[in-house]
Amino acid sequence: MTRQNKWELGAKSETGYVRKANEDRMSSIPIGKYRLYLVVDGMGGHNAGARAAELTIQSLQECMFKFLPTYTPLEAIAAAFAATNQIVYAQAHSDDASIRGMGATAVMLLTQGPLAYIAHVGDSRAYLFTKGKLERLTKDHSAMERMIAAGILTPAEARNHPQASMIDRAVGDKHDLEVEIAKPFNLEVGDGVLLCSDGLCGYVDDAVIEAVLKRSPKAQLVVDSLVQEALNAGGEDNVTVQFIRLNYPYGGQEKLTGIGPWLKNLLEFKIRTGFLIALFTTCLMAFAIKLMPLPLEMLEINQPPLDHLNKGGQHPVPQTSPIDSTPTDKRFEAILGEQQKQIHDMKIKIDEMEKKMGYPSKKKRQGQTPNRNGGKSSTPNQNHNN
Repeated sequence: MTRQNKWELGAKSETGYVRKANEDRMSSIPIGKYRLYLVVDGMGGHNAGARAAELTIQSLQECMFKFLPTYTPLEAIAAAFAATNQIVYAQAHSDDASIRGMGATAVMLLTQGPLAYIAHVGDSRAYLFTKGKLERLTKDHSAMERMIAAGILTPAEARNHPQASMIDRAVGDKHDLEVEIAKPFNLEVGDGVLLCSDGLCGYVDDAVIEAVLKRSPKAQLVVDSLVQEALNAGGEDNVTVQFIRLNYPYGGQEKLTGIGPWLKNLLEFKIRTGFLIALFTTCLMAFAIKLMPLPLEMLEINQPPLDHLNKGGQHPVPQTSPIDSTPTDKRFEAILGEQQKQIHDMKIKIDEMEKKMGYPSKKKRQGQTPNRNGGKSSTPNQNHNN
């Protein structure tokens, strides 16, 4: 039995129609209880750009493996970018002319359960797709971004500006690197994070990206469609896209594959069937008990003493029962009435037996009348000994 990941991942990278080589790199690896996703865009020409991207990917992965066990996620991210920058910077400023001046933009997603951490340098971007809406999580480190924020340029104008590809922050560009780390946030089921190089966001509007995300049910279909949109826009740059979607809630039930679904469904069917049988049996027993006639002792009806009965007469049948019957319980009232009728018939038989045994008749028992408590009251001149 195998368990499917709670994350659905789609990933694709294309060289495009203009560039001779793909200088973008991406990765997705587990690190203990974490998962690390990276998209890196190399700069500096064919050899230099590819080399910078490979160094950045490799160093960030190794550093996160090293730092996460002892550092907090935020500390590990900052330390990993700082160490990686030193490695790339050292080679970019070495005597090797073929890689001199190289650098890379990078965007990182680190997940810990549903908790997400985003960090980036340059103009590689991260987006959040939630509840059918696309939200940009990063701001480009470029002059164009500052001009858009100041209202000098619109996003469309900045995209077509001659300096649109110029950035002012990159891994390996300067001795010290300032990485921008977003505030951690929780992902809900169905939420997705999109990581991309500027080969996508530099040529495809955010509105088009959102429309593709809305109509594409699968993560891989999302990235395939987005890469095709970038190629349709001219394919002038390398384009790399990763889409990571949370499909199953953490701490909840996981989806099973292989023999899992069959076994799981069988167990659930047996549990549901057993519960229904137990519920039906309980209800049937309760209904049967309710229909059973109650014994006289359980009704706790106090019968008058035999010597309180008049010869040849009848003791008045009580009009009320010591046990109150509720208007809603018709069955109980019927049982009580039946028991009272049996008592009444028994009194008649007892009176007949008294006549045969020679007890005084009712007329000779003067002054003996039943009181409200079921006993008798006697006149001073005629007392009756029990």
